[in-house]
Amino acid sequence: MHAAHLILFFAILLSSVLRAQPVNLGLPPVTNYTRSDYRAGTQNWDAAQDARGLLFFANNEGLLQFDGTYWSLYPIANGTCVRAVCIGSDGRIYVGGQGELGYFQPDGQGRLGYRSLCALLAPSDRRFEDVWDIVADSAGAVWFRTDDFLLRYQDQRLHTYRLGRTISFMGLAGRALWVQDDAGQLHRWNGTRFENSRIAGTAGSIITAMLPWENDTILVAYLKHGIYALAGNSLQPWKTPADAFLKEKRIYHAALLPDRRIALASSLGGLVVLGADRRPLLHIRKNNGLQNNNVLAVCCDASGNLWLGLDNGIDLVEINAPFYRILPDADLEGAAYAACVYENRLYLGTSNGLYSKPWQPYYDPFQDRGFELVRGSTGQVWGLDIADNTLFMGHHEGAFRVKGEQAGNLATAGGTWRYVQLNDTILIAGGYAGLAVFQRKKGGPWQYRYPLKGLDESCRIMELADDGVLWVSHPYRGVFKVTYQHPKDTVRTRLYGRADGLPSDLLNYVFKLGKQIVVAADGGLFHYDKASDRFVHAAELEKWLDPAVRTRLLRADWHGNIWFAHGEDVGVLWVRDEGVRKQVRKQVFPELNGQLVGGFEQIQMVDDRHVMVATQKGFVHLDLRQLAGLDTQLRVAISSVRLNEHGDSLLYGGFPTDPPYRPVLPYQLNSLRFAFGALPVGGGRPVLYSVLLEGLDKNWSVWSEQTLLDYAHLPAGDYTFKVRARNSAGVESPIAAFRFRIRPPWYAGFWAYCVYALAVIAGISALFFRQQRKFESEKAELASEHLQESTAQRRRMQQHEQEIVRLQNEKLESEVQHKNKELALATMHLVQKGEILTSLQEELDKILQKKLDGSELRQELQRILRLLQYDAQIADDWEQFAYHFDAVYGDFLKRLRDKFPELSPNDYRLCAYLRMNLSTKEIAHLMNISIRGVEGARYRLRKKLNLPNEDNLVAFLMET
Repeated sequence: MHAAHLILFFAILLSSVLRAQPVNLGLPPVTNYTRSDYRAGTQNWDAAQDARGLLFFANNEGLLQFDGTYWSLYPIANGTCVRAVCIGSDGRIYVGGQGELGYFQPDGQGRLGYRSLCALLAPSDRRFEDVWDIVADSAGAVWFRTDDFLLRYQDQRLHTYRLGRTISFMGLAGRALWVQDDAGQLHRWNGTRFENSRIAGTAGSIITAMLPWENDTILVAYLKHGIYALAGNSLQPWKTPADAFLKEKRIYHAALLPDRRIALASSLGGLVVLGADRRPLLHIRKNNGLQNNNVLAVCCDASGNLWLGLDNGIDLVEINAPFYRILPDADLEGAAYAACVYENRLYLGTSNGLYSKPWQPYYDPFQDRGFELVRGSTGQVWGLDIADNTLFMGHHEGAFRVKGEQAGNLATAGGTWRYVQLNDTILIAGGYAGLAVFQRKKGGPWQYRYPLKGLDESCRIMELADDGVLWVSHPYRGVFKVTYQHPKDTVRTRLYGRADGLPSDLLNYVFKLGKQIVVAADGGLFHYDKASDRFVHAAELEKWLDPAVRTRLLRADWHGNIWFAHGEDVGVLWVRDEGVRKQVRKQVFPELNGQLVGGFEQIQMVDDRHVMVATQKGFVHLDLRQLAGLDTQLRVAISSVRLNEHGDSLLYGGFPTDPPYRPVLPYQLNSLRFAFGALPVGGGRPVLYSVLLEGLDKNWSVWSEQTLLDYAHLPAGDYTFKVRARNSAGVESPIAAFRFRIRPPWYAGFWAYCVYALAVIAGISALFFRQQRKFESEKAELASEHLQESTAQRRRMQQHEQEIVRLQNEKLESEVQHKNKELALATMHLVQKGEILTSLQEELDKILQKKLDGSELRQELQRILRLLQYDAQIADDWEQFAYHFDAVYGDFLKRLRDKFPELSPNDYRLCAYLRMNLSTKEIAHLMNISIRGVEGARYRLRKKLNLPNEDNLVAFLMET
């Protein structure tokens, strides 16, 4: 719900409150911060809050800062404890400690740094003990108080003022600076010096606080004498009911709240809060919330809540919280089950019994005895119901009637849960074993009559419809429609389950909202449709309560608002009637998550303003008036920005700078960690955060409780980190932002691009020249290739010619081989011829030696004739031989004839045979002469050829 709508709605709602109601019932939430939480010294002497909402504490170990999530410690120059802290009008954080004073101021990176002012002191003033008080006046001056002197810092100069006595107090009130000395005298700064006010009636005790009040009155708190009112020159006691306590426990510090309540920090008794009417409203001490009773400082933050600096720790007291804790059984802290207001008494039922106290507008925390156990109620209390001005208690031991501080047993038949009144005379009680009837005569007391037959199940969950029908649900039995007709002792029941529109027969819980009977089941919410006698989906409710999540409680208050326990959420649907339609707004209270008693959830509105929520540890009292103004302001701050991968070094300290710090980071520092938090804070009210890194993210992140976020290896570019916060009331904070830039890597920077540009130009030029060279090279290469191709072509032509020659030679060789064969054949014929002639000679010799007659001789001659015919054939072969011989030997015989025409045919034959390199014997056979004849023929041939003796005939013929 938006804050403006919420406030307007509550203003209309609370205008209906008709009577005064309690203003201080219960205890506010208290959050304890121990030394292990903030990691600094135990004692915290002072506290202040700056304009952004950051809290600062004067701690034993330095200045302690809290941003709602993270604590930071800043030591001062000499490392001593810090006693006082003040936020100056210039935004500086002024501190004072033991022998040291100065201020913290953010540097250009938003990191707090300390600057000592001791150097501005005269050497004689530098030896001082502690700075106990620091205030900033309206003129822009900052005042420091030590025991010996006062210091005014203005225009970068320190001025020293002495009163001649020990100074015990300094404070601002009524637009004036007041100082008290150890004699109790008050001195006032008149703009140039301190003057003794000479106010009559000074109490003569140490002042610990001065608070502006009404009509120029100043409230003066004394350590041991309570509170006085300073008006003009008169100092009179400002009496309160708590005076005795305050004087005994000592007022160590005080603060004025925006609604004119006064917070008093005591050194022995904890925290006391007074109302504007001087009545004590709260007394919070160690046994009800604080870590210890020695409160050294109290600071009211922008939300009106109190921060306490303790002797050991820091406490946050949320006195403006709408939820106050009530433990009626004190230290027993039993679970809560039922609550109601009856006859001006508040009754609270717990697992330990029923407790009560008067229901009144005001409770004195010093006089109130707390809750008292109702006699006779010890044990488990289940429920409280009022029937016709009688208070009934459902108890483990039976049915009880409660009157004042006494509970009387009406029936002991068994445990009783609760009661439903049917009419003026009939009351139905739901018990462990079923239903029972209580009856009375008109005007008489209620009395137990008899158990009802027809339903023997445990009847804890019951609702009475407007038509008088009783609806009962049992988680493991189902939903029963119960009809009772007096005076019968039997009821008529009808069981509803899966067959009647419900998603299951189990785990169904019945509730009444207005005039509707509603069942919360596993599959959603269903209401009873009388016309069809079935359950149908409650679509309007399911718009607000997710049907996928189990609803464990639905309770309508007197204004029609619906309180619910839905899953882990506890809240309310604010229903506003606008005539033709109803406006519904949903509000969830995260403070109550997980606190209700499982299976026995109970939220009870006891009047128009006050709601009691039963929890596992007592009750939570919700004041709707306080809820109306809850957290209307929320501030989020970026606590720090660190460089993750470089020793976790601090890049930004979280404080605003002028001009705003916008770092430019080298590319290698591109991993960042962002820490953030929000104020105001509360122990039970979680704050959700959503972030957006512009330059990287497109949308805001989902809401979460994460307050630390890492970004790793961000690319180069401009970024804006944004964070926003949202509290449980739906109030959103303004956006906090941090801008930064990541330079590109060296290879992507300006000079790199210049180099790249030059490289590109050089590359283009190189490419041009390269192309030109390539063109020339290709041209030369083409010419070379052309030349090579021409050469190759010529080579191929030569090869072709050689091939042709080779082929021709092969052909010639083949022909020569053929001719050789023919020549060999011819030569063989010649040889054969020679052999024939030899044979013929031999035959003729034989014939001559024989003495043959005519016929025989005739036959022999005929045979010789045939041999001669064969010889003629061989002669013909010589001609053939000569032809082939010239073909083989390049016209050898022809050339020989042309060159030596005088040679005879036999000479030519001899030359041919010699050219063939035949042997003498072979030539003799071919020529049919003897070997000597061949040698003679050779001799004669040499003569004819005119060949000298030393020359070789065959060689000569080879060369011819």
